[in-house]
Amino acid sequence: MATGRADAGPEATRLAEEQAALRRVATLVARESSEAVVFRGVTEEAAGILDTEAVGMLRFESDGTATLVAQSRTPWDPPPLGTRLTLEGENILALVLRTGQIARFDDWADATGAVAAMARGLGIRSSVAAPIIVEGRLWGAMIAVTSRSEPLPAATESRIGDFTELVATAVANAEARGALSALVNEQEALRRVATLVAEGATPARLFARVAREVAGLLGAHVYSAVLRYEPDDTATVVGVWDRERPDGFRVGARLPIDGSGVTATVHREKRPVRADDYSATRGAIADLAHVHGITSAVGCPILVQSHVWGAMVVAHYEPEPFPAETEQRVSQFTELMATAIVNTAARAEVERLAEEQAALRRVATLVAQGKTPTQVFDAVVAEMARLLAWRAPVRSLSSPPVGSRTSKPTHQSLSASELECASLSMARALRLGCCGPAVRRGSIVMPYEAARSRLWPGA
Repeated sequence: MATGRADAGPEATRLAEEQAALRRVATLVARESSEAVVFRGVTEEAAGILDTEAVGMLRFESDGTATLVAQSRTPWDPPPLGTRLTLEGENILALVLRTGQIARFDDWADATGAVAAMARGLGIRSSVAAPIIVEGRLWGAMIAVTSRSEPLPAATESRIGDFTELVATAVANAEARGALSALVNEQEALRRVATLVAEGATPARLFARVAREVAGLLGAHVYSAVLRYEPDDTATVVGVWDRERPDGFRVGARLPIDGSGVTATVHREKRPVRADDYSATRGAIADLAHVHGITSAVGCPILVQSHVWGAMVVAHYEPEPFPAETEQRVSQFTELMATAIVNTAARAEVERLAEEQAALRRVATLVAQGKTPTQVFDAVVAEMARLLAWRAPVRSLSSPPVGSRTSKPTHQSLSASELECASLSMARALRLGCCGPAVRRGSIVMPYEAARSRLWPGA
């Protein structure tokens, strides 16, 4: 009986110490401490509980490497935090990455790869690594190592798992907070852009703001641009933000949309497009992107009434591609821009109609005042020139036709389309009865050509 109690004493003490260590780590997690603080606390507590010389924590990256994110105190000179190790070969971390299971190496003699080379260089003999599973995905690994001749205890595998579960909770909480923060930032950015749309901001101001907002949401090293597709298979840059390359693309630049780049593909396929390896793309814009060091890009169409008006393109200079949800996030901004473009066109149409009605009222006033046909015709031409913003001088319809006996060769001739537009306005004026008996008989309005022949006999 006494022997049993004596044997239970050390085990009970060990369990109490382990539970106390886990509670301290759990407290860090519950307080929503930073990842760096939690990771450091976990490695220090685990090293003391597992009776090992050092504990390290690594995050698996998408490119097949592992980044050292935390480590306990060690009896040797450790690699600095942030060190990235390639996971090729046969070694304990490569095994965890492949299987997602706990692994043990008590002999590194036959291990290969960069991890094995570092372990031998530090004199490590025995190690146990456990996966860190965050919401069903393999996030990284925690590894306990020793340079002692005897291997780590058999219970190390089960005990290290308790710590990796707490790490997984801390990582999930941090990611949830990060996702919530990103969502809040995104909604604030969308609200700012929507406010500009509602205020009727100029297109230049809106596009510049959207480019900046989107770049800010997607990362510190992101380039973004808004492009308008032109009828001649080019794209004009109408908004841009690029903190990394101030000498890059500029507003007003007009570029061919050829090849396999993101801008050209969006134009052809009218859908969101991504290029995770931009070095494989070709074309005028793609070639410029290569020069500026762009590594990946995502493009989304700006659809205005089912027509591809342009595109928004985001790109960056980092080796990792954009996250999978990037297209959806960018599309929220392209929808707002499409609304702004429609609103701008609608306002312009309303203004145009208002100007046209004002012009017709001015012509009708001349009619009501009994002005001569020459005065009315000259007024019609002047109003049409102002409405259409003609830059070339416009010849008065009251001037004799070129080639007639009274023509003046110095007058600018109207094109067929200009003459048609002026004729339609003239016809509207004639229907108002503006020209009196010279071109109106009873209730029948004379055709335009008849009116002209009355004005210029012998033409």
